[in-house]
Amino acid sequence: MMVFGNGLEEIAVDSWGIDELIVRKVGTVLGNRFTVRRINFPKATLAALESPGGGLFRNTTAEWDQAVAAAARASGKCDLTISVYRTGAAFSNTNQTLFGLGIVSYGAELMGSYYLFAHFAIRIYDGNTFAVLKTEVARTETTLASVLTGVGGLTRRVDKTWWPETPQAAVQSAQIRDGIRTLVNQSLEKTLPGML
Repeated sequence: MMVFGNGLEEIAVDSWGIDELIVRKVGTVLGNRFTVRRINFPKATLAALESPGGGLFRNTTAEWDQAVAAAARASGKCDLTISVYRTGAAFSNTNQTLFGLGIVSYGAELMGSYYLFAHFAIRIYDGNTFAVLKTEVARTETTLASVLTGVGGLTRRVDKTWWPETPQAAVQSAQIRDGIRTLVNQSLEKTLPGML
């Protein structure tokens, strides 16, 4: 069976400051117990980890854990290392996956649905051994609503006026940027405290 009319555009949103937002929020949530600092993770390493391929027996989880441990060791001693990374979720009853942060539309032109989504997980490592202490998919109180929409993960329904004319317009949209930043912020507030 072939599906027509689907489109996927991947765009860089470094200008949205999501990484900085995460570091500040982790500092706010955990600041009374820990001093929080950012560890620089090489973009080339991230790109290699997220690239497809590697064969049937590729263990991306082990690769990720090794890369985090290497970056943390190079940055000095910590009690804990927290990794926040993009994940994906199945889209409705299709064979497609929504990955990372974005906006999605589906349905007929006049009756379509529009959602912002933020799919990511949090992993906490022991700062000495880099053993994984806990991993959780980021959530909010409204995860049941996201299951019912078929979008999965963290979502927020928006109207058609949010839909960008072009991928570059999405990057420049303060509305989309702020909506996704709010999803990320709320989910960190909900998920992080219960992990420690």
